[in-house]
Amino acid sequence: MKTIVLLLTGFIVFQALPQQANGQIVPKDHTIPEGLFIHTDRELLVAGEYLLFSLSLFNDNGRMGDKQQEISRYAYLVLRNEHEMIDHQRVKLENGSAHGGFYLEDTLSTGYYEISGFTNWMRNQASGTFFRKHIFVANRFDEELTFSAGNPEEIKNRTIDDGQPRETASPEKKFRLNISDSIFPRRTRGYVNIEADMQGDHQGRLTVSIAPEGSYLEHNPTLAAYLSATAKHFKAHDPTAEPFPYFMETKGMVISGQVTDENGQAVPGSRVTLSKQDTLVNLKYADTCDGGLFHFLLDPYYDASRLFFSIVHEGENTGETIHLFEKAEVDFPFAMPGGIPSQEQLDLLVKTQDVVSIQKAYGLNHHDIVKDKDKEVFPSLVYSRANDIFYPEEYVPLNDVYEITRELILSWRIRGRGEEATHIMTDATLRQRMNDTPVFFADGVITDNILPYLELGSEDLLKIEAHDFHWQYGNMYFPGIISIFTKDPQFHFDQIRENYVGLLTDNPAVALRFAPPEYNKTTPQINHEKPDARQVLLWEPDIRIEGGQTVSLPFYTSDLNGRFVVTLQGITERGEPVFQQQIIEVQ
Repeated sequence: MKTIVLLLTGFIVFQALPQQANGQIVPKDHTIPEGLFIHTDRELLVAGEYLLFSLSLFNDNGRMGDKQQEISRYAYLVLRNEHEMIDHQRVKLENGSAHGGFYLEDTLSTGYYEISGFTNWMRNQASGTFFRKHIFVANRFDEELTFSAGNPEEIKNRTIDDGQPRETASPEKKFRLNISDSIFPRRTRGYVNIEADMQGDHQGRLTVSIAPEGSYLEHNPTLAAYLSATAKHFKAHDPTAEPFPYFMETKGMVISGQVTDENGQAVPGSRVTLSKQDTLVNLKYADTCDGGLFHFLLDPYYDASRLFFSIVHEGENTGETIHLFEKAEVDFPFAMPGGIPSQEQLDLLVKTQDVVSIQKAYGLNHHDIVKDKDKEVFPSLVYSRANDIFYPEEYVPLNDVYEITRELILSWRIRGRGEEATHIMTDATLRQRMNDTPVFFADGVITDNILPYLELGSEDLLKIEAHDFHWQYGNMYFPGIISIFTKDPQFHFDQIRENYVGLLTDNPAVALRFAPPEYNKTTPQINHEKPDARQVLLWEPDIRIEGGQTVSLPFYTSDLNGRFVVTLQGITERGEPVFQQQIIEVQ
C-alpha cells in the first residue's frame, strides 16, 4: 500500500541536493568512498533454487558506515554469465545492510556465474572496488555436467580488477563460535552460539549459514582479502576537480544522464523534464551543468513505473539527445575462473539435482517474503486539483476533441484542423485569452504534440482537466494547462514515444526470510507426510551483536546425511573482518 503525500509546489531535484561549483549538484560531505561485501548461503547450486545473499556496506577504512556518516540507501546486484546479464536487483539498505535472494531459473545452463555488487556512489571509483564473486550452477536436467572454465594458471596472476584477490588475511578472532554438538540425528534441533569477545559497545554485523561441505568455491574472496585488495582503489573527492558524476543515494534513487548535441558534445543549460505515466499530472525538471549532466532524485512514487524524459525546446530543436546512465551496467569483462569444481563438488551437485527434483515434486519452499513497510510517496504534482474537470462519458457522445472543446470546455479553444491545429486558453480570473500556447499533458506526461489526441472521442477518454490560469511551477511558466487522460495509456506511448527517452523502473527487491520446519524436540522426528530435503540448515543474514553479548541460534537438521559447514562471516564496527568455520555431521 502507498500513502500519497501531495506536494502543491514544483518540487524539483535541486531542493534535495545542495548546489556546488560549476552548477553541478554534489551531495554535501559525501567524500568518503564506500565498499560492500556479499555473503551467500552457498556457491554451488542447481537451477530452480534460490541463491540467498546478505550484504554489508562499509567505508574506505572498512568501518560500518551507519554511525560514521551518511551512507547509500540502495545497492545494485548483477547476476551474469560469460555471455549475458541474467538478472539484476535494486536492494534497499537499512543501516548499511540488506538481505534477499536470486531465484535461479530452471533454464539456466550449467557453468560459472558472477555476482557483482555496488552502490551508485561506488561508480565514481575504479571498478576494482565493485564486489565480485563466482557461483557454479548446474542445470537440473543435465546428466553430464559439461561447462566452460578458464586456464588454472591464469588465476594465479589475476588482481582484484579481475575479481580475484589473491591474498587472504587471518583476522584476530573477535567472536567465539560454539555448536551445541558435533554430531546430530536427522530432524533434530541444534544451536549455534556466538559469543562476542569484544569490549564496550563495539558492535559486529554477522551472517551465519550451515550448508553441505563443499558448497563453496576456493577462489572466491574472503572479506579480509576484499578489504585489503580494494584499499588501493579508493579515492576521496578532490574539491578542486570536476564533481563526481554519480551521487550517493542517501534519500532515494537518483536517475542521472547527459545531454549531448548532434556532434556528441555535452550541452550545458539544457532543461530536461521527467513525467510518470499516471492519472496525476506530475512533472520534475533539471537543468544540465557544464558537463551536460542532469540528475533526478526519485522517491517511491516512481518505483515500478514508466517514466518519460524529454528536453524543453524554446526554439528550434538542435539535435539534442538524452543519454540515461544505466543502473545495472558493469563495464568490466566476465572473469572466467580457472579450473573446475572438485570431484566431490560435482558429486554434491548431482545429489543436489535430485534434491531439487524432490522439492519441486512436493512443492517445498523454505523461504518467506518479508513485508516491507508502507511507503509514503511524494508525487511532484503540477497542481493539486484542476480548475475544471470534464468526464466526456457523462454527456452525449462526441466524435472528437474538437467537438468536446466546442460543446463542453469553454476555456479551451482549438483553431484549425490536422497539422494546422493550434490551441489557446482563456484565463479564469482575468477572463482574457492568454497569449501563448497552453502546456499539454497526456496521461500524466508533458508533451508538445497534441495532434494524435485531437481525433479521440468520448468513448476513448476518461477525463479532460482544464487548469485555466497563468501558472507558475518552480521557475517554469505555463499559460494554462490541458491534461487528457485516455482509457488506453498505451496509446500515448505508441503515438509519441519517439519524442522521449523512456525508462521502466522496478521496485526494490523483496527481502527473503529462511523458514525451515521446526522440530521442537532434540530426539529424531522422522515420520512426516512430506520429505525435508533441505541442504541449507541455517541462514541468518543479519545478526547484530555487541561486546559481551551471546547470541544463540536454533537450527534444524533435515533428512539429508553428511558433513555440513557452519560459516560465520561479517565485519565489526571498526572494520575488522570476521570469518570462522566449523564442521558438523548429520547421521
